[in-house]
Amino acid sequence: MKVLIQTSPRLHGYVNILKRRGDSMVEILTMATVIAPFTSGIVQVVKQATNMKKRFLPLTAVGIGIALGAAAYFVDVELGARMWAGGISGLAATGLFELGKNTVDQGEDEAI
Repeated sequence: MKVLIQTSPRLHGYVNILKRRGDSMVEILTMATVIAPFTSGIVQVVKQATNMKKRFLPLTAVGIGIALGAAAYFVDVELGARMWAGGISGLAATGLFELGKNTVDQGEDEAI
């Protein structure tokens, strides 16, 4: 059953803006999903190549993610959205690494 609601032209404009924002959020999350593995890999390379303290790794991951997002100029999305996607991918890469590390650590504890 379809219910049609009559709205004013002004309200209809707001609905269109919200739809566009929802679409852009889907694009940002999709890009973040694609960028996250690359961010995680680059952070691991930086971690092994330098003597960086572990507490700075999440900040480094976010910075690298933002840089990767900004560098994705071939994607037809504005720069701000690409940088947001990169920042989210940096946070996701940090969480992904911590999840993997904790899973391996728990597996070693169970083997003992």
